[in-house]
Amino acid sequence: MPETWTDAELRQAIAKLREGDDPVTATTLIRYFHDRLSRYEDFEQDLLHDYVRWAFGRMVDNGMDAAQAFGLCESSTANESDPFSLQDQGVALTIEYLRRFDPYRGAHKRGTLIAAERFGLSRRQAEEIHERCQGWLATLSDETLKRRLAEFNDHSEQGDQ
Repeated sequence: MPETWTDAELRQAIAKLREGDDPVTATTLIRYFHDRLSRYEDFEQDLLHDYVRWAFGRMVDNGMDAAQAFGLCESSTANESDPFSLQDQGVALTIEYLRRFDPYRGAHKRGTLIAAERFGLSRRQAEEIHERCQGWLATLSDETLKRRLAEFNDHSEQGDQ
């Protein structure tokens, strides 16, 4: 998309996001607004407000995290809305949970070992998955991380029965 958009092009991009998730359009739109704001350049602020109001509504009304709400990753269903497989999500969530909430030194390493064993992976494979998911994990609040890990564990237990 061009560096300078017309108001019609901005409206079209926002409408495209409302019709379905498009991470490329969302990223480009956010960069456009950031660029304009950081340079103190004029643009139709009502369009930014419209985009943010829509995204906030998705967060509040649908329980989406910020990346999903702003269209940065697909959000077709609650548990399939992330750009990673369920196994990758499980590995990343397990490691990240211990990294954030276990006060003991070595929690990250222990989380990696637990995830590797649970999913039948090598320690290195589990670590690579966690590294690959860092951008996604950074979008998750502590509460969302806890909820998603609980949902994942519930889903896994149902699959084991």
